Amino acid sequence: MLKYYFDGSLTPTLFLKLLFPEITYLFHLYLTCYLFSIVNEQRESMNFALYSSNWTDMSIKFKKLLLLTMRMNDAENLKMKISMKRIVNMEMFADVRKINILI
Repeated sequence: MLKYYFDGSLTPTLFLKLLFPEITYLFHLYLTCYLFSIVNEQRESMNFALYSSNWTDMSIKFKKLLLLTMRMNDAENLKMKISMKRIVNMEMFADVRKINILI
């Protein structure tokens, strides 16, 4: 896009019309990745705190409640994923940004 703009093929108005959706898309992607990263970190810290409690010395009722709490908190699924292999985090944002720059 910049190449066409500096070659004179694009007018400033058309350049801005093409640039603003790209900026909006990157901003939306950044916010999504940033917020999902925060949620993933908080969920991991909550699961770690639950597991690190002195649960081995507690009663069976406490152990069952702890297990239910960890299941409710999705302890077995540690990351939020958009596909089977892609985790939503800031690294994904950096990868998408690199791809957009190369295109």
